[in-house]
Amino acid sequence: MRWTILRRLLLGHAAIILLVVATGGYVTTKLNQLNRITRETATSDVEAVRQIERMVDTLFAQAGFGRKYLISGDSDYLQQYKEKAEQFEQRLEAMEARLGSSEKQELHVRARRAYDAYTGIFSEELTLLGDGGGYSREDFLEKKTQRISEVGRSLNELARVFRRERDEKIATSYRISYRVFRASTVIIGLTIFLALLISFLNTRGINRPISLLKRKTRDLSNGRFHRIEGIRSPPEIRALAEDFNRMAERLKELDRLKSDFISQVSHELRTPLTAIREASGMLLADKDCIVTGKQKELLVITQEECERMIDAVNKILDISCMESGMMEYRFVRANPGPVIRKTVLKLAPIAQKKRIDLEILPIPDLPDVLMDEERIEQVLENLLGNALKYTPEGGGITVRAEAPNRSGGGVRISIADTGPGIPKEDLATVFHRFKRIACERGALGTGLGLWIAKRIIADHGGMIWAESEPGEGSTFSFTLPAPESS
Repeated sequence: MRWTILRRLLLGHAAIILLVVATGGYVTTKLNQLNRITRETATSDVEAVRQIERMVDTLFAQAGFGRKYLISGDSDYLQQYKEKAEQFEQRLEAMEARLGSSEKQELHVRARRAYDAYTGIFSEELTLLGDGGGYSREDFLEKKTQRISEVGRSLNELARVFRRERDEKIATSYRISYRVFRASTVIIGLTIFLALLISFLNTRGINRPISLLKRKTRDLSNGRFHRIEGIRSPPEIRALAEDFNRMAERLKELDRLKSDFISQVSHELRTPLTAIREASGMLLADKDCIVTGKQKELLVITQEECERMIDAVNKILDISCMESGMMEYRFVRANPGPVIRKTVLKLAPIAQKKRIDLEILPIPDLPDVLMDEERIEQVLENLLGNALKYTPEGGGITVRAEAPNRSGGGVRISIADTGPGIPKEDLATVFHRFKRIACERGALGTGLGLWIAKRIIADHGGMIWAESEPGEGSTFSFTLPAPESS
């Protein structure tokens, strides 16, 4: 089964939706049950208790009107007695529909029998009273009181049963509410956890290979053509990684062909350029050779251009060696001060010719560093050469060397000029290959010197950077770390 990104997302969301639907179904079921219990409690039990209370009131009112009639003989009391009796009968019959359990039915039957007995005694008393015969009113009153008490007790017991069932239903509703709340809380928490877990797994399964692709793409842009091996990812990203590997292999092949071509052409160019330079020098140095002023000027130009082309060819060859890992270093433990002085003295005539003040600040007692003296001299020549190119006539260049931390922090060397400076948008890319900074005289150089300097310093374990403000000159600095203690 191919776990594509779409399938992962669909299954993850389906699981979350299913859990939410199950939660909704459970909560809906329990809420319906809770509503039914609440409705039964409100419409049945509470109303039954209220009806029983009214029946008790009606019963005692009926009994009161009966006594008043027997004492006063007023027919209005008898009429009210009959109305109350009719109301009690209707409510007693209506109560039968609310009886569910056998206990309530038994209490209802007891109340009915006691009430029938009471009405029978009252009817008998009315008959005796109508016949004019004598009878014991106290005996009848005691019997009626007993029967009314029995009816009242039965009705009160019936009300107590309804109240008990009401309380039980309320307690059940509380339990259901608590279970719903607890289950909803647990399920909501589980849903959130599951959503986060699914999102995390999906995101990690997608983000990790994409991050790897991003890192490899960055390496590719920096000239490191590495394949992506053993990637675990969805099929879409795995297919993209395979395409990336094919592209990297193709670019690696093209880069190798380019390097071979450049190296071959550079080697082929260096020999004739050297021959032209030497021939020009010999013609200029030969006193027996008659050279006119115009011819001498052309020979000087030819010699200078040959020097420039040979320097460019040498840089290209250095780049080929660096990219192929064949750059040779001869590291020795030495003081960088003499290398700095030697390089400054070498380029001093050029500064004098351009009327540029080339100054080297007093070099303090610098610690020894592990370096290839020839390569560090090459770095200094590149940095000073750039400063001489961009510094206008009458400007100045300052070389400074210092040891920021005498306890083992290495050496920092800085070259500051009073040239036009570097625009901010170019400062971050000034060390890129073939990057040239434009000025009033156009873009000077090949754009390779700073890239080579950066690679040499990196191979020494140091750092190189540039600081500049447009119109205020530039400062190029690099560090050489102290050698590790053996």
